[in-house]
Amino acid sequence: MSLTSQPLSKRLGAVESMLPLRKQVCFYVKQRGICPMGGGRKIENGGLWYARILRWLREGAMLDEPHALATTRIEIFPATAIMARDSGQQLQVFAIDSDGTKRCVTLEAEFISNATDVAEVDSDGLVHVSMVPGEAAILARYRGAVSVARVRLPQSGVVRRPVLTNPIDTLVWDRFSLLGIQPSELVDDANFLRRVYLDLIGTLPTVVEVRGFLGDSSLDKREKLIDELLLRREYADFWAMKWADILRVDRERIQSNGTIAMTRWLRDQFANNRPYDEFVTDIMTAVGSSVSESPAAFYVVHNDAEKLARSISQAFLGVRIECAQCHHHPFEKWGQHDYFAFAGFFTGVTQKKMGVQAQKIAEGPGQDLTHPRTLQKVPTAGLGAAPIVIAEDSSRRAALAEWMTQPANPFLARMLMNRLWAHYFGRGLADPIDDMRSTNPASNEPLLNMLAKRFVEDGFDVKKITKVILTSRVYQLSVEVNQSNELDEQNFSHARWKAMSAEVLLDAISQATGVSESFNGWPDGYRAI
Repeated sequence: MSLTSQPLSKRLGAVESMLPLRKQVCFYVKQRGICPMGGGRKIENGGLWYARILRWLREGAMLDEPHALATTRIEIFPATAIMARDSGQQLQVFAIDSDGTKRCVTLEAEFISNATDVAEVDSDGLVHVSMVPGEAAILARYRGAVSVARVRLPQSGVVRRPVLTNPIDTLVWDRFSLLGIQPSELVDDANFLRRVYLDLIGTLPTVVEVRGFLGDSSLDKREKLIDELLLRREYADFWAMKWADILRVDRERIQSNGTIAMTRWLRDQFANNRPYDEFVTDIMTAVGSSVSESPAAFYVVHNDAEKLARSISQAFLGVRIECAQCHHHPFEKWGQHDYFAFAGFFTGVTQKKMGVQAQKIAEGPGQDLTHPRTLQKVPTAGLGAAPIVIAEDSSRRAALAEWMTQPANPFLARMLMNRLWAHYFGRGLADPIDDMRSTNPASNEPLLNMLAKRFVEDGFDVKKITKVILTSRVYQLSVEVNQSNELDEQNFSHARWKAMSAEVLLDAISQATGVSESFNGWPDGYRAI
């Protein structure tokens, strides 16, 4: 029987007539796993939603009234909870409707923890913590509205606080004190030397460099070493390689000449310590040949407006907007309107073939995109920002760059600070590093905010903020744990073991063995990074 081609009244009657044969009703057989489906079981037999759907069908499968009340927001109670080891806390969720009505929707809400090692939550909103100190954000979702409760598990005991002169350490030790976590001791000189060489320039120190550093008795030798490494050629090489990965510089897409040209451009930016806002502006507004020393090849790899919107929002802003391409983002405020508004910045990008390997990137007038459901034009806008008025003869990407690099932009600086922190500490303040949303807060929000604010105030100076991070006491902690911090993986109370990238590992093996590696098409003596 085909129901979709009949008038609504006939369809409802047909559904009602089918109810005695419930085993034939699609939702019934699918939820029991009788009828195969890709999404798996979603409704438990005899559960709340099973009963509600069955009642809805029996009542005629009526549609909502055109002016039915909408849920404007939800609230979680308690919004914060300080818990003891191996204890539980029941959360309650209340929906606030457009007329101000408040109703409990706990049984209908969905719950997710962003730190299951600290706190787990079941489908009914019951939170359980075990032994791991820290804080978890418990996300509740109901009909597209989301809210977050913070659950904290501290330890008992007094935390020793050394003399702290770095602003990072002040905020980190505040966190240690709040959670009762005693951090590890400082790492010894030999291990610090190896750590900072690999982290900053992707290269092992030589025997001469090791002996020189270990034999230096000056109190500021670690700070002086950081200054020296920031000026090394390998610093620019290493960070150009990392950003080539972030931007997906792909030899198969942009050919060898394009890969070499863009990598050289990246290297020059880090060698000259180009302010990050200018670096971003150059990438956003790039035009010209894909084999010139410029970021133009980026637009060959990402070659349509929607791909560019997804890649740039994630790499530079920490927003995974692709989730809003077809539906409302399940964990954030972004919807299809936001997705197409942001993609509108890239509708003016054009490509034209130049010879065998090159493409010419240019900027045309572009246009606002059409919402696939409403079929209305969506005014181009930054994420969470008002629409931008763009003259027909102006660059849409230039308008984007201006919005992104404003000191008050809520995304750009925070994303880079989280990226740098994740590189140097093995884990971002927000994790995953490119999923920065209100429902996935940083483990230390004051610290992330301070770093972003200072970075902007210092003129988007990457080397300057890098030095602040590396001269902090928390960066120089040992991997050796104590009884207080042995379970902590969230608050940076001890250093983490970090895997080398393939390029760094290959260079390290070549250096340690004295056997250089050869690379097809490159002169002898070239390194992997």
